[in-house]
Amino acid sequence: MKKLLLLLIFLLSGCLPGTPNYIDNKQSSFDGSDELLMESGYVYNSHSSFSIWDIRLGLSWNSRQQEDIFIIAEVPGEIVNIRSNDGLMFNIDGKIFTLSALEELTDFDSSSDFGHNYRQSKKAFPCKIDFIRKLVEAKTAKVKLITGEGSLEGDFSVDRPGAAIRGFKDFLEKIPQG
Repeated sequence: MKKLLLLLIFLLSGCLPGTPNYIDNKQSSFDGSDELLMESGYVYNSHSSFSIWDIRLGLSWNSRQQEDIFIIAEVPGEIVNIRSNDGLMFNIDGKIFTLSALEELTDFDSSSDFGHNYRQSKKAFPCKIDFIRKLVEAKTAKVKLITGEGSLEGDFSVDRPGAAIRGFKDFLEKIPQG
């Protein structure tokens, strides 16, 4: 039982590839640039103990682009079209920010493990590193992702195991300053 509990804690802490908020840091063999990629973390619906999540957010950064970063928005368990123009919205301390994707098409993934079918939809939205800093330092931060079927909402500021806000904070610390 102790081993199972330790494994669960290890998985939720983001220490293994494929777990929420895991950050992969590598150097490109092509041009020597540094690349950071964060596995998406959960955006919970509310501060309630029984809150669920419909949205996951990750990050991608490359040292060639210095101040530019991509927020990777995912809808787990669903194949949906994520809107490109103003498809990702944030309400940061009462001020609304909208992000648009560069790509028109949504990435879809479908796989099957041990008889379980897994589907997800995701899209990358560019922004500046300063926007990510503003997001993690906010008192309140809400997220809205627009899909072809409507929208999904969550509370980015909920800080619980696996929450995207934790991964975003860790990610910012790994970006070299200068």
